[in-house]
Amino acid sequence: MNRLDEQVGLQIRLHRSLKGVRQDELAHEIGLKPGQLAAIEDGKWRAGASKLFQIGRALRVPVSSFFASP
Repeated sequence: MNRLDEQVGLQIRLHRSLKGVRQDELAHEIGLKPGQLAAIEDGKWRAGASKLFQIGRALRVPVSSFFASP
């Protein structure tokens, strides 16, 4: 597990929670299974650039916000 992957995952979870979006809803919208999104949020699975773009678009936040310091 990479520290940057953990940070990105935490930021995705934070934005998702602040928007009131359930994990299964976001997963469906971006074409993942809920377990796959959970692995990204836990920093156990690295999301590629295109998937980060999809997540940002779905949550209506810039991709750069996933790299902000907590």
